[in-house]
Amino acid sequence: MQKTQTLFSLGVDLVRRFFFGLVLLSLPIATFAQVGPTGTVTAQQSHLWLQGFGTIRLDDHWFVPMEVQARRADTGRTWARFVVKIALMRDINGHVAVGGGYGYQHSWPYGAQPIATQISENRTFQQMVVKYSVKSNVIENRLRLEQRWVERIDPMTSKLAGDRRYTNRLRYRPGLRVPLHRRDPARTGPGDGDTFLFLNDEVFVNFGKSVQRNTFDQNRFAIGIGHHFSRVIFQGGYLHQYSQKGDEVRFESNHAVTLGLTYNLRLK
Repeated sequence: MQKTQTLFSLGVDLVRRFFFGLVLLSLPIATFAQVGPTGTVTAQQSHLWLQGFGTIRLDDHWFVPMEVQARRADTGRTWARFVVKIALMRDINGHVAVGGGYGYQHSWPYGAQPIATQISENRTFQQMVVKYSVKSNVIENRLRLEQRWVERIDPMTSKLAGDRRYTNRLRYRPGLRVPLHRRDPARTGPGDGDTFLFLNDEVFVNFGKSVQRNTFDQNRFAIGIGHHFSRVIFQGGYLHQYSQKGDEVRFESNHAVTLGLTYNLRLK
């Protein structure tokens, strides 16, 4: 039994060392552009994403998830995007939840391929989340449909054109959460004092009449470690965002350190 615990502790330590190695490697990445064999240009950039999440449980079925993100470019020195989202969801059976919400995004010029000026975006979305456990591991799948109204920049003047471009986008994110340490081994679900490893990947696809070249929008891969402090969860990790611009020539490869806090509140 003691030998098994020693091997487990060694495995946890190796995972943590690997994770922090990824984070440290992402920090010194400078902003530069690579020209691909087909003429595409990919900008390699280093980002810092600060994230706040929260859920208000109204009763056993209805809950309100909220999200605030401050995405910083140039290793955190300049603004990239500010994002706010809120939704209303209904828990169907403890494993499946459905609902919809609203999001606002403000973007700044940044990096090797900056936009001409600051722009804002309004969006509505509908989503379904399917969550289940395999032993002590939590598997979550989220499918989200978005309707986006993005401020348009006049290519002649490089200023806001005064109208918005409408697009549709589909997002799918499978994710996995693996416990690394539990304060109470007898407990079946996550709780205070627990440490876990998270891993997810999300693909974004544009569609509709206004989409001509960039059907593939972006892909986000994330890995990190989280810890439960009572109702507050802290998460830190590495995220790789690979996105395509509208001209189908320019791409971004953003290496981001992510820091996040989650707070859950139950009214009843």
